[in-house]
Amino acid sequence: ELLKKLRSFPGWTAREEVVSTDILHESGVRETRPMQGPSTFMFKEKIDQLDVFGTDDHHPVRLSVSSERPVRADNTAWRLVRHKKRHTFVHKGTFKFELTEVKQGPSWETASREDSEFEVEVEYCGQAACRPEQKYFQYLVQSFLGKVLDAAAVSSQMATEGLAGAKRQRVDGALACGDVVRLAPGTVVDLEPVLKDGRAQPPPALTAAEAQQVLWVCSGIETGMHGEELAHVMSLPSTVGSKSYALYHFTGHVPRTSVAKEADMFGL
Repeated sequence: ELLKKLRSFPGWTAREEVVSTDILHESGVRETRPMQGPSTFMFKEKIDQLDVFGTDDHHPVRLSVSSERPVRADNTAWRLVRHKKRHTFVHKGTFKFELTEVKQGPSWETASREDSEFEVEVEYCGQAACRPEQKYFQYLVQSFLGKVLDAAAVSSQMATEGLAGAKRQRVDGALACGDVVRLAPGTVVDLEPVLKDGRAQPPPALTAAEAQQVLWVCSGIETGMHGEELAHVMSLPSTVGSKSYALYHFTGHVPRTSVAKEADMFGL
């Protein structure tokens, strides 16, 4: 259904479907064998990654930063084989959606017999036009997050509710999941514990005054233990005083009435 949705938007340019096989060698080199033409070899270096969520109600989402460089042909042993059928859509030469049907396993034959899995990637591809301006970087962050949230919302809703209402839902009046919000003065965020090395750590400290300096993303409205409406919020990259914090460093709940919409996320 996400594929149909992307095909229906004139702002997204569809590229030709690509069928290929990726072979991950023991050296870490990825060999890509297309249906036609020679193989290519790339080495992908992972710089950082963040697993956002993965629950009974949500598909797991991973945010990652990586660099890739072409390398010479590799003859080391195979570690993993991935047979892929990929659809790609590009928006303004800046972001692209890659929807991939994958069969994977430790060998060519084993991978061919496996059940298909489906992956959705949102990737920044506008390096050639990147501008060293703070506002431009803020736009990229907001636009990227909006597309991730839209893809996750469509995928999750397709699995549970069907096509109707698959667009990012309005959680309360003019507020939508994925909108950028600010908190009312004096609002204290009930912060959630932080996962580190697979273990829950105490939540970071954040005063009400500091919370005012943070831009947040609203990810939903929930009902509290006493029937009150709570907004679940997640922080965007922010600077508080002399300290800078990465994406989603702070997550937690606040009273719904303390949340004011700052801007739409740039979604599909």
